[in-house]
Amino acid sequence: MDKYGPVGGQITFGYFCGVVSGYALKRIGLRVAFALGSLFIVAQTFSYLGYIDIKWNKVQQSVVAKIDTDDDGKITTSDLKVYWQKFKEVMSYNLPAGGGYSLGVASGLAFM
Repeated sequence: MDKYGPVGGQITFGYFCGVVSGYALKRIGLRVAFALGSLFIVAQTFSYLGYIDIKWNKVQQSVVAKIDTDDDGKITTSDLKVYWQKFKEVMSYNLPAGGGYSLGVASGLAFM
């Protein structure tokens, strides 16, 4: 058991860091979704009442242009993969046995 102790500890530490990161992402994501949803409701209500005019097609084009990483004009899973890889690269930098990190994030998002 002593032979595998350090590796097991590294995997466990990477997994633990992933779980708490996943939990934090979930909580932050919920708050961001609430804020953006609330902003949309207020903006759309003011638009409906005639106080403001929102060009949603222009908003969509602008958002897609900023998020689209492969320049295909759409937000697809390949774009999400690029952002996931960037996130994982930053979060597992200098983290021993960062392989457990991804599994930990998935666990934190799903179960916490």
